[in-house]
Amino acid sequence: MTVLDAAHPATAPPAVPGAGSDPDKKALLSAASRVVDSTPTIGTEIHGLQLADLSDRQLDELARLVGERGVVFFRDQHTLNPDSQVKIARYWGGVGGKLCSNSLPAGTKVHTRAPTATVDDHPELQKVIASKDSKAASERNNVASADNPPPPLIRRQVAGERWHQDHPASPEPGSLTFLHITETPANGGGDTVWASLYGAYDRLSPAFRKIVDGLETLQEGKYYPQDESYEPERAIQPLVATHPVTGWRYLSVNRPYLLQIRGFKKAESDVLLDYLNGIPEKNLDLQVRFKWEPNSVAIWDNRVVIHHAVWDYFPQSRAGSRFVVLGPSKPAFDPASKSRAEALGIVHAPFVFADVANEIEDIRGRNKEGVKFVAKGTA
Repeated sequence: MTVLDAAHPATAPPAVPGAGSDPDKKALLSAASRVVDSTPTIGTEIHGLQLADLSDRQLDELARLVGERGVVFFRDQHTLNPDSQVKIARYWGGVGGKLCSNSLPAGTKVHTRAPTATVDDHPELQKVIASKDSKAASERNNVASADNPPPPLIRRQVAGERWHQDHPASPEPGSLTFLHITETPANGGGDTVWASLYGAYDRLSPAFRKIVDGLETLQEGKYYPQDESYEPERAIQPLVATHPVTGWRYLSVNRPYLLQIRGFKKAESDVLLDYLNGIPEKNLDLQVRFKWEPNSVAIWDNRVVIHHAVWDYFPQSRAGSRFVVLGPSKPAFDPASKSRAEALGIVHAPFVFADVANEIEDIRGRNKEGVKFVAKGTA
């Protein structure tokens, strides 16, 4: 059992990380030497701050910024250590780690399954190590037995080498993930890519939004089974949800754990989910790619992004540690909420909705790719 001491204070966290904080984030941003948005839609990099030194007010504002931008990056975090990482985890209210629920202060949300070993004397922190010896994902996620042998391996994989969210099938799904990388491949590989689920929802036509708003999904998470007694976590989540801090709608999709839309036949669900998953996965303008350096940190909001680790550095290694904040509440959809673009007054490029058809004339001369040709002499 973890013992609370001066190195691990049990500071009371806000009800929802970032809730009630300054929308302008003055305490956080004024202390930085430089703040740069990585793309117009997703990602912000902050320079000149040490995460280990942030005040409670700055942590509240940081949680808000992560909720707004999807993912926030820091470099040169030389003062960050496991103690300071755990302090941030506990302040934000809950962590993912391989430990029992009574090992943390009352009210803290934890996972008892972890992908790797935990950091010594810090069970809240999971080691994140990818190397030539990493087990394939299919091997990790299936318990081998005489009746259930491991599936054949097509290629060696590392954790995260697919588009996914962290713990979305939990009753109170993963909200904030904090990843601190301390070792990077010498060949320059090992990037991570994130895609915006705010942006994915903004890509839907108004008529299509009416179809998906209010639908629910059935999710199942096989979080690193260790024996045949393992029971996956399962939950019913909204397909479109409203972020509890920003108030913006997002498309809550992920391929690995979202198995079916509630009330739909599987074939119907598969068609719809394949299209919806493809929006953040295929649109580069909804994505940001981060090149890690030693002592870099990425903090992302699992509710509003999916992410993908790039495994391009075999046989070299990438290593660090992470924690995952759970909840503190179940996702919900607010019919009165707005999309990110609506809330911020963002004007879409003309191509986004160029092929919406309302009248017969809108489809005249259009080919199967949606490109409309005008007959010569009629323009």
